Amino acid sequence: MNVEAAYRVAYTFIRHFVEQGFGHVINASSVMGTKVRPTAGVYSGTKFAIEALSEALRMEVAGT
Repeated sequence: MNVEAAYRVAYTFIRHFVEQGFGHVINASSVMGTKVRPTAGVYSGTKFAIEALSEALRMEVAGT
């Protein structure tokens, strides 16, 4: 749910931001996206996925 929600919201609004020439997507993650604990693999994985999604989206829309 964490990753899917971030993906759906971002892609819903990005096309509008590109059309109007500006906009921001803010995704909330956690330090657990970069630090992993033995019992928090799934949680850390979803937080890392949000970090990666945010970075990829930034690269995809840069300059548009």
